[in-house]
Amino acid sequence: MRRICLLALWGFAAGQNIVDLPGRKIGGNASTDGPPCRRKGAVFEAVDVDKIVLFSGKTKDDHCNAGHMSLVGDAWLLELNPRSEASWTKIEPRGAAARRSPADISRPSPRWKSGGAGLDNKLYVFAGSNIKSGGKNTFLDDLWVLDPATAEWTEVARTRTAPWPPARRGHVSAAVPELESFVIVGGRKGGHECLRDAWVYAVGGGWREASMPPEDEYACRWGHTATRVADGSRRVAVFGGRYKDDAGFTYLDDLWLYDAGADSWRRETYANAPPSARDHHAAAYLAGGLYVHGGKTTDQAKRALGDLYRYDLATRRWSDLSASAAPSSRYLHSAAAWPAANPIRTSLNRARGAVVVFGGEHIVSRKEGKKKYRRMADVWAFYPAAAAAKPGAWVKLIGSRGSRANLGLSEYALRGLEKFLWAFTVVACVALVVMALHFRFDEDSNRMVPGVSSSRPRSRSASGDDSYLASPGFFAAMGLPAVGSYSRGIREYAMGE
Repeated sequence: MRRICLLALWGFAAGQNIVDLPGRKIGGNASTDGPPCRRKGAVFEAVDVDKIVLFSGKTKDDHCNAGHMSLVGDAWLLELNPRSEASWTKIEPRGAAARRSPADISRPSPRWKSGGAGLDNKLYVFAGSNIKSGGKNTFLDDLWVLDPATAEWTEVARTRTAPWPPARRGHVSAAVPELESFVIVGGRKGGHECLRDAWVYAVGGGWREASMPPEDEYACRWGHTATRVADGSRRVAVFGGRYKDDAGFTYLDDLWLYDAGADSWRRETYANAPPSARDHHAAAYLAGGLYVHGGKTTDQAKRALGDLYRYDLATRRWSDLSASAAPSSRYLHSAAAWPAANPIRTSLNRARGAVVVFGGEHIVSRKEGKKKYRRMADVWAFYPAAAAAKPGAWVKLIGSRGSRANLGLSEYALRGLEKFLWAFTVVACVALVVMALHFRFDEDSNRMVPGVSSSRPRSRSASGDDSYLASPGFFAAMGLPAVGSYSRGIREYAMGE
């Protein structure tokens, strides 16, 4: 009994430290339209402080396309509540607009590995690849704008004389709202040609090709990340990726900052060792730090990465924030910043904000070149700790099937429930200790149980410890006479009366 109490108390006390909430499932809501298909290589971009748009990707899901692998061109809105609640809504025409003929509705074709950026509450999507008849990949160069409020897609027209980026996939994009622009970087064209370029699109002003660092310093790449540095500096952080030459694949771990206002690049010089070189990871910027999650380190990886690192742009130091309780390892997933998220616990983090991670592919095994995998559509949020260099908390918002991630309680309700359970455990343990001491005192003073003949000894358990049989008087004193009556019945049964 004493061991049980001590373990319970230790468990609750341990739950009060700064890494107490990894993997706790809170606040998830079922989708209003059914969950999105499991997918990888999707566009997942914030269009507001609490809204993220999902578009396209490659899926293999029993609930979509009869379980066959396919590319999708659907769009979904993930709405986030500051109390760690989230829900999916499919972005599609409704009302009178829904009755239009599909031929009259303009929208991009299904695709994956596109680039996306959120500007003015709209989603901009450039290029990617789709599959034409015969199973051949087609690389695209179209630019589309989605207004989630109206579910309307608009293709940006081009002119013969205006500059325009070549078709590609595996490139990355990031918004620069201070300039009403977004940037695309790298990728590859058909025939595995690696691109070493960057372009800036200004809303209402068109495309311009950006400058690039010296070729001997900056390699072409795809599968990297481009992340807006949301501090008003108009910078974009480009990390990692890979390229292929005659010697095979080379994976990168360098970080470059592109200043879209000055059209200049700077390579970051790290103050400590960076995370392993990788591609097809996910990244997001939040409160002075670049967060990098997952990815893979070789083309024939037997498993994806599940680690999480934070790069502090002020100190230029990397911090490993990996935790044992975290989302499953994955690559070709997506991440976005959620600056409006409330702290889930004041002892954990004091500032608003979280990093949201979606979907991707988990490698189950790889034998003889054959990969067994599982695609996902789950949504997780990472809440940084008060000390940003220390592990924070992973919270599962929505599962891959769109089910509630818990019993429907918000983090605030769970916090109250935890306090209640803590108080209940303390009271229960104190009561058990008092009962044990009470009956131990009875035994030591050689007193007999009331109502039992002195000619009959007290009944004892096989262990010789009768301290678990509480007296009715004890419970009556506690204001629980009904429990006392029940206790009397147990006592009489145990003593053969």
